[in-house]
Amino acid sequence: MKKCFVIVAMVLMASGLLAQESPFYLVGYGGIGMNLSADGFRLLSNSTSLYDMEADTTTYNDSFELVDRSFGKAKRFGLAVGFRLSKEHPGLKFQIGLVKQANSTFEYEAEKRDVVQSYMNFFVNRNDEISMKASAMFINPALIMQMQSGKWRPYMKMGLLVVFASLEQENQILYSTNLPNYYPTSSGTLCYEYEIKPALGADFALGTTYPLGSGFSIMAEVDFQYVRVAPTKATITEYTERGTDYLSTLTTAEKEIEFVDSYSTNYAPSPNQPTKALKEYATFNALSVQAGLVYQF
Repeated sequence: MKKCFVIVAMVLMASGLLAQESPFYLVGYGGIGMNLSADGFRLLSNSTSLYDMEADTTTYNDSFELVDRSFGKAKRFGLAVGFRLSKEHPGLKFQIGLVKQANSTFEYEAEKRDVVQSYMNFFVNRNDEISMKASAMFINPALIMQMQSGKWRPYMKMGLLVVFASLEQENQILYSTNLPNYYPTSSGTLCYEYEIKPALGADFALGTTYPLGSGFSIMAEVDFQYVRVAPTKATITEYTERGTDYLSTLTTAEKEIEFVDSYSTNYAPSPNQPTKALKEYATFNALSVQAGLVYQF
């Protein structure tokens, strides 16, 4: 009899605990990001030189343009776990999320150079096409303040971003001429991989939830993120010309670039040391629209 009483008491206690609303919840969502203004840029150069033998003159025409490098335009998927900080303030929550941003790619013409010699009707064209691809994984600790009345429950989210990014670049170079017997058409490919240390960013969102029942709610939010990364090193991983692999012919100075805050020039650099270059930044700044499900345990 005593054992039965203990068992009944334990069942009642467990039922009481289960009846209490758990402070924990789980969020799964997906969305699409749109680029915001970037901090980094590449230089686009268009050049034309015309040599006139009769006038013994050469005319040069150059134009330059800044090209934003931002990788915020991409699909993203996230999973987060959170909990209510106190019963007295049920709308105050803390959550930590893991966000995966899919590949973001953009292409641009880095250089277009035309050389024309009118006296022999000779020209050479060179086009450099660059394609850059980046992806990222974010850890997102955030504080959430949410209204607790009504069906629609708007909230505000403020947090940090710890980003682990990868960046690749491919250069396609094409030479063409109208005298192929003397200057044959040529093409080449250069591929780079960048090393990037983890970086910090900021995250802010406005959203709302709507209950579906059985612990489930739908959520929708507009999210702003600011993240800037600075590669520390670039390494050529592929170098071909006319289909022939020349990667093994490159010296360390030709194959590797170290990005630094400052450096001094050396007219006799060592071929066994990486080339120095100033740091360049790439951003993952984005304005995203996201939707998903919330489950309250």
